[in-house]
Amino acid sequence: MLEELKNNIIKELGRDNVWFYEDYFSDCPHHQYAGSPIRGFLGEGDKKRIIFVSPNPSGKVRNIDGNEPRNSKLELFYTLLNERNFNNEHLTDFTKKRLSKEDAGKFWKQPFDNLLIEKEKKWLKEEFKIVNPEIVVIVGKTNAPKIRKFLIENQLIGENNIKDIHHYSQRGQNLLNHFINDMIGI
Repeated sequence: MLEELKNNIIKELGRDNVWFYEDYFSDCPHHQYAGSPIRGFLGEGDKKRIIFVSPNPSGKVRNIDGNEPRNSKLELFYTLLNERNFNNEHLTDFTKKRLSKEDAGKFWKQPFDNLLIEKEKKWLKEEFKIVNPEIVVIVGKTNAPKIRKFLIENQLIGENNIKDIHHYSQRGQNLLNHFINDMIGI
């Protein structure tokens, strides 16, 4: 069901405009996580039923040919997921579109009743219906209040079942340590 949803999103937005978590590792046969048990977007949370929700797709990712730069912070996220046995938990972004830093800022400033993000809300609701999570981990403190409010108002999960953690792409060793400690605490 998640594969079908993914294909519908790609069909609507175009393959070059979207990014899903599993693409980074499963599409690159030379990468250390090729064949990794981390399921990314296709994870159904069969053991812990956790959904990790980031605000929007992370920067550039390496294609099969390996031409784009390595994303060491995303690799750290996958390493910590693997170490915590979160191999089949669902990893997603609120918006599926790849956004520049400027466009992401504009996206997150608009009201959530804006028609431009109705599709995003619909897709996220479908993901929640499929996975039926017990816990939601919002990855990133900046937009966490807005995502939290959306999840609660749409009755996707109760307030006590939501945890916020620092985003893995945070710059600076202190913020990176916060992220690592947050992951250990889940």
